[in-house]
Amino acid sequence: MIRFSPITPVLLTLAIFCLSGCSSIQVLNTQLKTVQGTTPLIVLKNKCLTVTVAPKLGAKVLSITDRDGFNYLSRSKIPYRTRTVDSNFGDTEFDGIDECFMSIGSSIYPEGSRKGQKIRDHGPLPYSAWKRVAGPGIVLEADMKKWSTRMRRSITLKENCLRLDYTLDNYGKEDLVFMYAFHPLFWVDTGSQLHWPDSLNVKPSYAFENFLKKQGDELIWSQMKNGYGKAFKSDQFLRDRKRFYKYFTCDPALSEVELTHANNKKLVLKWDNKFTPYVAVWCSEGNVNGHHHLGVEPTTARYDTLEQAVKHNEASRLKAGKSMSWFFEIVIGDN
Repeated sequence: MIRFSPITPVLLTLAIFCLSGCSSIQVLNTQLKTVQGTTPLIVLKNKCLTVTVAPKLGAKVLSITDRDGFNYLSRSKIPYRTRTVDSNFGDTEFDGIDECFMSIGSSIYPEGSRKGQKIRDHGPLPYSAWKRVAGPGIVLEADMKKWSTRMRRSITLKENCLRLDYTLDNYGKEDLVFMYAFHPLFWVDTGSQLHWPDSLNVKPSYAFENFLKKQGDELIWSQMKNGYGKAFKSDQFLRDRKRFYKYFTCDPALSEVELTHANNKKLVLKWDNKFTPYVAVWCSEGNVNGHHHLGVEPTTARYDTLEQAVKHNEASRLKAGKSMSWFFEIVIGDN
């Protein structure tokens, strides 16, 4: 049985138009109900996929649905809320796709004239109101003036593939030291599995009853245990087990992973390993506020804070006046 995870119903379609050259792609401008009222939504769709984005909610991707109406992203029970200057990541919905930039956990900036400045939990982008700019698909931009940095993200569709392309501009006079993690929280249910190479080295981060680190500081994927004596790779998710865990992959040559479900749905996540050489995997089996989701998060570092990344020489650096680009792809299908 497929469990659907729909987004909150939308209101009032304002415009529909087609983009040339891409097999009948539509862009719809609508409104989403929030606790405080409504917020704009942009919907991009073709014959295979429908993608919904909320620009003022940190450019969150709310849903990726296929032609059967199945949403590959998680949807929590938390109502959508508009962001404020006092918002914390704990006040957000814990679902969909967010952008984590500068740091994952709260941190302190390490150098230059901004040394000692605080970095918010998950960085500034989940709380930012991104603006729409011209371009194919959905193109949004966030200007982080405090950090003299601008991020632009475009979302396009081709058949059953969603592609996200990014450009990061440092328009300041100082180098920028940072971390970044793509932050999709995927729908999962009992039997859902990530398919890593058996020989993959894994760095445990934290887990329920510390069941991963008890096995060692660096593990081999095919030899990991689930805390109950079984192979972890064949028992990664059980609904309402009340467990949580996080680990990092340690093979910078990896550039894709497949996620399969017992309902025969699957996706392949692909990333630019020159920019994000590692993947953080976070899972909640109903433990954290009752959430059931799996985060598969390509990242620049195997740590949760910029301070830790700097200490272990895994922080990234963008020179003053320079730009960098990267991408992700999500390909959906059936087993």
